[in-house]
Amino acid sequence: MLTLKRTGTGPNDLLMFTASMIAAEADVSADILAAPPKRRLFSCPALGQYVNVFIHDVNLYIDECKPFHARPEALYSADAIGIDDLSGRHSPEMPETTKMSEAAARPATIEDVAKLAGVSIATVSRALRSPEKVAESTRKKVAAAIARTGYTANAMAQNLRMQRSKMVLVLASSIADPNFSGILTGLEKTANDRGYGVLIGNTEGTISLEQNYLRFLSTGMADGLVLLTGHIPVAGEPRTPLGTLPPIVATERPVDNPDISYVGVDDTAASKVATEYLISLGHRRITYISGGLTDVRSDLRHLGYQEGLRESPEQLRDWRVEGDGSSESGRAAVERLFIKDDLPTAFFCFNDNTAIGVISALQRRGYKVPEDFSVLGFDDIPFANNFTPALTTIRQPRHHIGELAMNILLDKLANRSLTAQPHLLHGDLIVRESCATLSKQRSIV
Repeated sequence: MLTLKRTGTGPNDLLMFTASMIAAEADVSADILAAPPKRRLFSCPALGQYVNVFIHDVNLYIDECKPFHARPEALYSADAIGIDDLSGRHSPEMPETTKMSEAAARPATIEDVAKLAGVSIATVSRALRSPEKVAESTRKKVAAAIARTGYTANAMAQNLRMQRSKMVLVLASSIADPNFSGILTGLEKTANDRGYGVLIGNTEGTISLEQNYLRFLSTGMADGLVLLTGHIPVAGEPRTPLGTLPPIVATERPVDNPDISYVGVDDTAASKVATEYLISLGHRRITYISGGLTDVRSDLRHLGYQEGLRESPEQLRDWRVEGDGSSESGRAAVERLFIKDDLPTAFFCFNDNTAIGVISALQRRGYKVPEDFSVLGFDDIPFANNFTPALTTIRQPRHHIGELAMNILLDKLANRSLTAQPHLLHGDLIVRESCATLSKQRSIV
């Protein structure tokens, strides 16, 4: 009988057999134990472990334990433990438990699964990758074999063989953009549903970081690219060959390239709705505060604003004041208008941040919204409903934008011949508290 003594606490800790109680039936003598170090694989069904034995000095050391169930201390006979060839003699017939233990000492392979299921390796692979193409009875056999062997597909090896990474890089100018998190949620959900992962690149609008991400893409670590920057990397280098990049889909900001699909809100149509709403409230002096000279979305929203003005039977003034999309630019626009003593009755702003800046500037001057001025934003950022007054705005379907963009990109990866096209989604007018009919506003102008 051998005494089993645990020298650690975890399932893979070193175990030691002491030689203090070696019985004759073990057929192990002290001179065998003192033989040069050797390692033997054996199974221990009674203990519930497949282990390796290392023989040295007068002790048997066991490592690489693979427990079926844990028992901290017990007495087992050498026969019960099933030691094979401890004396160095070749066993005439290896016990079946020992054969099983050899398989358990290494990770199961797809060959093991195929052999146990009685099918080809190709069938196992097909059952894992495209189960709908495999008969149900075969799928059940493969599933049972996987359960018995504990086989886990090596995704990295598969991807290397297929020359793909199953990753998509999402490149944004700023992850602090209030629209980013909603779009990212849609991107990640769809990617995960289709077996892909998402990497996030934050360029902070700098050329050096875009160049770093361009080098990263050249390593093949991402199969596709989702652009939220509004341009092909690298900034300032429009000659970057599109053919050197993986398939691309743009979202949030359109990219000036007909070969790149774009998914986003219909800026022009939504802005026309916003302008028509202000006109319906009786406003005729409506200022549009832009998002900057280089932002194409600002021009698209200005275009919608102009279309809304033209729908009025009266000839209304196209009144654009430059901003940059920040709340500070909204405050600055108000100050410029007051200096000129040329005031609108309503403001249509490029985004919610600008609208919040406009309201803050008016409130500092002692005016109330919407009692004195009406203000309408764009985006419906989370803070829009928590601001005072709650902001009337255009809601972007951010989650849906992300889902659709990822689906289009992954479809493109599966079929490179798909043609690029814009996908414009409807923006909803969300009426809250920051706009009122002109008749209810106090006369300021």
